[in-house]
Amino acid sequence: MQSATSARQQGQLEVAEGHLRAAMSTAEGAGRNRLQARATEGIAQLKAAQGEVTEADKLFRQTLNLQMAGLESADIPGHDVLITLGALGDLNMSRNRVAEARAYYDEILQLGRNGWVQLSPRDPSLAYTLDGLARVHEALGEHGIADTLTSRATAIKYFAQGYHQFVVGQYTQAQDMLQRALALQERSLGGTHPDVAYTCAILAQIYDVQDMANKAVPLYERAIELYDESGDHAHAAVTLENLAVALAKGNRAADAASARKRARRLLESGTG
Repeated sequence: MQSATSARQQGQLEVAEGHLRAAMSTAEGAGRNRLQARATEGIAQLKAAQGEVTEADKLFRQTLNLQMAGLESADIPGHDVLITLGALGDLNMSRNRVAEARAYYDEILQLGRNGWVQLSPRDPSLAYTLDGLARVHEALGEHGIADTLTSRATAIKYFAQGYHQFVVGQYTQAQDMLQRALALQERSLGGTHPDVAYTCAILAQIYDVQDMANKAVPLYERAIELYDESGDHAHAAVTLENLAVALAKGNRAADAASARKRARRLLESGTG
C-alpha cells in the first residue's frame, strides 16, 4: 500500500495499480477485510482518474460490498463506507445516472439515521452529501429543493470553519463565520430548524469565552428551546450546563442553579 502511494505520487499509475492488486490479493488471503477494501478502492480511484468510469464503478461497488460486510462485524468503520458511497454518487452523477447517484447519497443519510456514521449539522461529511443531493435535484429540474440543500451545505461549511477557528482561539474569525452560518440557516431553513440550535450553542460559547454573557445567554436559551423541541436532550443538557456557567458569571446564582438542576434531570431521565 505504501509503495502504491509513492508510485501514484510520482505519476507511475500502472506501477501503483500493480502494488494495489498485490496488496488486495495478500489482504484477501490474510482475511484483512479493511485492507482489501482499501486496496480495491485505491484501484477504483486510479481507474476513475484515468477516465475508465465503467471499471471504476465496478471496483467501487466491490469495495462497498466488502465494507458493508465489515461494517456489520465492526471490522470496518462507517466513515469508510461513507467515502465509498460518496464516490459512487459522484461517479454516477458524472455519467448522468441521476437515480443511481441519488440512491447512493440517500444511503449515506440512512447510515447516519441508523447510527453507523456521525452526521450532525456540524459535520463536513453531511455538507458533502447535501451538495451531491443538490446536484441530483438540479438535474431533475427541482431548483427550489436544490437551492435549499446547497444553502444548508454552505452553512455547514461555514460552521465547520468557524468551529475550527474557535478551537484554536481565533474568536473574532470564528464569530464572523458562525454569524454567517446562522444568517444563512435562518434565511434558507427557518429559525426553528435543528441546525440553528447547533450554531446558536457554539456562537454562544464564542461570546462566553470573551466574557460577553449578555450576548451568550440569549443564544444558549434559544439553543436549549430548539433542542427541547427536537427532543435532543443530550445537547440540551450540555447547553444548560454552559448556560449555568454564563449565568454565574453574571451574578445570577439562582438562575444558574436552576439550569444545572434541569441539566441533571435531563441526563438522569432523558426528559425535561
